[in-house]
Amino acid sequence: PALAGNATQTTTGANQKVIDLTVPSTVGSHTVEINLDSDNQNKESDENNNKATRTVTVRAKLTLRATGPGKVTFPFGPNQTILTCESGHTLAEPFAPGATVTLTAVPQSGAVLSGWVVLQGSPAGAMCAARANPCSFVIDKDIFVEAKFTTPPPPPPPAQLTFTVTKGGSGSGTITDSAGINCGGNCSSSIASGTGVTVK
Repeated sequence: PALAGNATQTTTGANQKVIDLTVPSTVGSHTVEINLDSDNQNKESDENNNKATRTVTVRAKLTLRATGPGKVTFPFGPNQTILTCESGHTLAEPFAPGATVTLTAVPQSGAVLSGWVVLQGSPAGAMCAARANPCSFVIDKDIFVEAKFTTPPPPPPPAQLTFTVTKGGSGSGTITDSAGINCGGNCSSSIASGTGVTVK
């Protein structure tokens, strides 16, 4: 896990030692100094012997939130376990600086991904396009990403058109068509735009 602030460790017993470790909160690798204070009477006179250095890595935190009818999945950890952020929930996980994060939006039936929104922080490079799916980016600092899902409204009904048939000549007969016209003279019918019509 990422380390930040001051960490103090106490070991009880005949030789009690206190480890004072201060780790920067900035994401990345840092070399820090460890101060070892001992209450033992045989304490080294040279205080430099009670100091050591350690390299620690502060990992970048991905915070993910899904809103609307959908969820987001992403692989995590050395085994690339698939984690899921359900709609209405927030999930946070640490990543090594420079790691590639791949988010996959999974809309519910009839819903769509309306976009990815960066609420805090920024990726190392350009964020993926608003509706890119999956969405991949490099993480090098803490970032908060929201996936927004929506259900689009149903398409409007087709426009209604008037189909008119006019009989010419002096003969007699009946006009019928597949749109419902059945007459002996001039007649018309209302049909949806794009409907095929056969006149007999």
